[in-house]
Amino acid sequence: MKTYQCPYCGQAYRHPGMAKRCMKKPLCRALNAPNGRIRREWEIQAGTVTIALFIASAAEDQSEGESKEKAKAVIAACDQICDRLRETLPVGKRVADAQAQRILDTAARVWGIGKKAMTVHLCEVIINLICDVEDHYREQWREGQDQEGKRLWTLLGKAVDSLYDALNPTNGECDESWRTPEAYEALRLTIWGPEKEARAPSVYLANDRIWVVARGRAEARDCLLRELGLVRPKLGGVALGTVLEDGRTVGDLVSLAPCIPAIVARTTA
Repeated sequence: MKTYQCPYCGQAYRHPGMAKRCMKKPLCRALNAPNGRIRREWEIQAGTVTIALFIASAAEDQSEGESKEKAKAVIAACDQICDRLRETLPVGKRVADAQAQRILDTAARVWGIGKKAMTVHLCEVIINLICDVEDHYREQWREGQDQEGKRLWTLLGKAVDSLYDALNPTNGECDESWRTPEAYEALRLTIWGPEKEARAPSVYLANDRIWVVARGRAEARDCLLRELGLVRPKLGGVALGTVLEDGRTVGDLVSLAPCIPAIVARTTA
């Protein structure tokens, strides 16, 4: 019987889909089910880089001379960001491929492949998406965090600006400029997801001994699966005003969470 192996731990499965979704070892869980913060940060950066690579590759194929060189510079800047993401925000191939396909499907809907005028139009869109990433991290960069990330995103922004100038030397509006807001909104929605008010965190007790802070039971179960490999934990919500044996309230546990969701405490048997 043919078997398929998990690419991270080598566990054999009868179906390729099961191998891709393996949760047997901590490494498998970390890559195939990254925590909320890693997944969110990765989706924002990798998603924007994906669409930048998409347009730069098309521009490289369609252009000559200076425009072709500028497109290569965008691709090189994207490659540097991708290399850094693999080090700082690692996710599994299954997760990466799924998001890339969503973005490329959206790009295909908002941009006609092979239309040279649309290349300029999509450069306008990418410049706006890069600005969104820079706005998201601006406070961290101002505080001196992740200066290498700041350098790489600044490099990509300048490279796309240069490509836009090379493709549009007269600085006029292309035939499809009127569609820029439509394309931007569609791609931003795919990369960033719908904007919604964050649900207040709750506290859950799993298997009568593990305290989890999460925004809903589904998020708590995902956290327990990823961190501890618990497939079907017994999970109960606990009122924030409940007083614990040490005098603290359950609500005090929320402040212990370094991120949400997170396991914040365990009780002894």
